[in-house]
Amino acid sequence: MTMFARAYARKFTRGVLFAMWLAIVVGIPFILLSGCAALQWEKIPAPVAEALAGRKAESIRDWEPVIVDGTTLVSMLDRGTPMIVSSSASVSMDLERLPDDPGDSTTGTTTWGFSLEWTLESGQTWGAAAVVANDGYFLTAGHVVDEPPLDVIALVENDEGDPQFQRAPIRVVWAPGNFANGLDIAVVHAEVGSLEALKLANEPPGMDDQIVTGGWPIMHLQPDSGRSRLSAGRILSVTRRDAMGSAPAFVELRHDAPLVPGDSGGPVLDGKGHLLGINSRISVDVSFWGWLVVTLGRTPRQVDIRETAGEAIMPDPAWLRQVIENDRLRSSRPSESPTMRP
Repeated sequence: MTMFARAYARKFTRGVLFAMWLAIVVGIPFILLSGCAALQWEKIPAPVAEALAGRKAESIRDWEPVIVDGTTLVSMLDRGTPMIVSSSASVSMDLERLPDDPGDSTTGTTTWGFSLEWTLESGQTWGAAAVVANDGYFLTAGHVVDEPPLDVIALVENDEGDPQFQRAPIRVVWAPGNFANGLDIAVVHAEVGSLEALKLANEPPGMDDQIVTGGWPIMHLQPDSGRSRLSAGRILSVTRRDAMGSAPAFVELRHDAPLVPGDSGGPVLDGKGHLLGINSRISVDVSFWGWLVVTLGRTPRQVDIRETAGEAIMPDPAWLRQVIENDRLRSSRPSESPTMRP
């Protein structure tokens, strides 16, 4: 190797080492300041989920007295949010009449609470759905119904007109072949009793519009009469997505209502109680040190959650109604047999 070549090699090596040093000096502070995002429900560490569950109950507090069509919006969301769970999972729920609050004059309806007992094994599914038709049709997230068989546990009315939980197997009516275009929704049906469907919103919300959501975060429920099932926030962005193949057009909604595992597939309502769509994904921005602590298996006193962004899917209401109507026609059509042919 010539003297010139050796000198050039030394300069090149020093340049590479300087670039590596600069990347470390600049990169580490950037990482420490930027935080991380978790997009899959199952990858949210338990301490982060617990911190988000605490935010849920707090976020819904101002909505508890809001009345829509003669009932509280919170009660409407409670009734319109059934649970979807693996058929083999052990989940039981019972309702109990709560004592009347003499200081509460917002409604003349009876207040109900519920008790929940559950055992979930590895690989078993649980999530939420939205009631979209009185005769047992539900809208949920597509990934919730990936691993059948599944059951729905819905709040229905018994013969005396009182609410009760009823469990029944679900049948998938429509689901996307894949989620390549982000259309994470499914339409399912179950033979259950009389339901009270949520009204579909015909138009997407606007930026900063207030929303409320429901779900079944059974691993993170707090002793608050189920209020940690619900959360509230505002719309961060509204994006229209075009149809792709057999998949219809839809609207992608981002909002800042806190969500945890179990909220997937749950309804998102506007301030008038209209169903905008269902929750699909959540991103959580936590400081680097917060992620490092929980990754090492430690439980911090307080997780520094900078911000959250939930993603909800709003299908075309006309398309959804047509899917349900087509399924009703197929279900009511008599099956053909050799004896029926002329």
